[in-house]
Amino acid sequence: MSDSPIKVLVVEDNSFMQSTIERMVIDMEGVEVVGLAADGVAAVKEALATKPDVILMDIVLPKMDGIEASRKIKHELSDVRILMVSGDEGDDSIVAAFAAGADGFCTKSTVLEQLERAIRTVATGQTWLDPVIGEKILSGEGSTSALRATVFTKLGLTALEITVLRLLIKRVAEDQIAGDLAMTLEEVKAHVQTIRGKLMAKQKT
Repeated sequence: MSDSPIKVLVVEDNSFMQSTIERMVIDMEGVEVVGLAADGVAAVKEALATKPDVILMDIVLPKMDGIEASRKIKHELSDVRILMVSGDEGDDSIVAAFAAGADGFCTKSTVLEQLERAIRTVATGQTWLDPVIGEKILSGEGSTSALRATVFTKLGLTALEITVLRLLIKRVAEDQIAGDLAMTLEEVKAHVQTIRGKLMAKQKT
């Protein structure tokens, strides 16, 4: 990326949350807020007017939800990066957000700790997945097959990594995975480390 600041548009209907996020972004080095919006219709208008690098998009918004707003914005501005910042952590919402073109998903429960890394990650063209969601998928507890398939695709997991992950979710031991896949234990451990890095937001920033 160039040395120019990362331009951010904040879309959030809760005034307190909007101002909190705005202050956080203002305090980030090399990042600037170029616009604010409190509903989906305004988000589309502001995006077209300010042409931000990254949009922080809530899902539940008046007039037009964040998923539809993201779809419209991506249609007009294909290069813009959209990071969902939402309190809705349901599998269906995450799948719908990525299907609409979102480049990352950050939950409001972890936003204070994760937001800067998330912004910088998506700004460099990578996908951000909140570690809370990654842990849910890695543990195999409560995640739907649709969510797993979506995340596997967005994070660029290889076919072999997906196979290893599916076995991990089934609680198959690493040494047994090595035997089943005709790999060495060291190779399996290396794949597991890569998978954890992708799922647990340990991308390069």
